[in-house]
Amino acid sequence: MDNVEDRILKAAMKLFVKEGYKGATTLKIAHEAGVNEITLFRNFKSKENILKEVIARNWEEAHEKLDKILLLDKDLDIPESLRTEAEGIRDFLDDQIDLLTLLIVESIKRPEVAGVLSTFPQKMVKHFVEYFDEQIKRGNIRDVNSEVAAIMLISYIYYNSFLKRMMGKEVFDEREILFEDFIEIFSRGIIK
Repeated sequence: MDNVEDRILKAAMKLFVKEGYKGATTLKIAHEAGVNEITLFRNFKSKENILKEVIARNWEEAHEKLDKILLLDKDLDIPESLRTEAEGIRDFLDDQIDLLTLLIVESIKRPEVAGVLSTFPQKMVKHFVEYFDEQIKRGNIRDVNSEVAAIMLISYIYYNSFLKRMMGKEVFDEREILFEDFIEIFSRGIIK
């Protein structure tokens, strides 16, 4: 991909998140990218194609990053493993919050985008269900519903990231202790 396409996609992502799909006109995207509108259309043909490409490229990159995080060692201390992995997922979500916001907003109007959006939590839940099931078999955690436990954990991590986005990083950083407390309470609730 040449530098012009990169600039257009970066500008489009920024404007889609800031102004929504409708508000991010091709003229604004071209201006933000430092190109003329004709160059934008020459490279992508339509704003819809730009949106699809922004989602596709960010989605693929985001899944590669997530796969690197979801490597829980089943032999490590459970609270420490959960804390490390939850922090990794939280940092991943914080890093991907613009993509997630774009997907959430656009999923309301585009069912195919909702399908893309759901792949992140589905992958996380599946991963934690497998982890909890293994720990139950080993006798390390209580016989809990693994799917419910996974959804609770993932839901809090998502909530944490979106709350940080809504409140602003500076305000939210003072409440970081809440994340640690949640992991401790969650761990105590499932460990035998």
